[in-house]
Amino acid sequence: MRFSFGKGVAAGLGVAALIASASLGSRLVAEPGHPVQAAPALINGAWVADPVIAADPLLLLDDNVTYSEGQGPKAAAKIASSELDCMAKVVRHEAANQSRQGQRAVAEILVNRAKSGRFPSTICGVANQPGQFFDTTSYNPSRDTAEWKTAMEISREVLSGQGQNVARGAYFYHAAYQAPTRFFRGRQQVLAMGDHIFYR
Repeated sequence: MRFSFGKGVAAGLGVAALIASASLGSRLVAEPGHPVQAAPALINGAWVADPVIAADPLLLLDDNVTYSEGQGPKAAAKIASSELDCMAKVVRHEAANQSRQGQRAVAEILVNRAKSGRFPSTICGVANQPGQFFDTTSYNPSRDTAEWKTAMEISREVLSGQGQNVARGAYFYHAAYQAPTRFFRGRQQVLAMGDHIFYR
């Protein structure tokens, strides 16, 4: 996966078509009135009202991230261990109960935000931004579990630009069993996968 960017975030190119989750072999597993065990939703009331994020119209227009499939140029050896650790913690905490592709989609949100110019420019900065994911320094999952191994593998792949893009430019998501709030109703839904729905 390789990323390329336009000249400015404000130069929105329009609304892309909704990605059919079936084309990725995914499906929603929650139905109204029947909540499922799900990873915590990314959006919460404490920061939806944050004028820097929720009310930023440029995020609605940000179609400047484009994707090409294939191997990225960054070698795995050049990935900072701190960035890898932060991403793996987010993947483990937020999506360990999801499919491998569902976990990858969450990891890609971190990259999309870091490259957008609208959020912190590092993975750890995005993960630890107040009111959004969580404080990764206070979260220390066991490192000898299958869940941690998978989170590390997925994070290494995403950070090194390997594999097929899943999230398609998503910046946000919420649990599938939750009704979308006004914050989401003004955004483009790009993917429904497992217990999560993803938006730009």
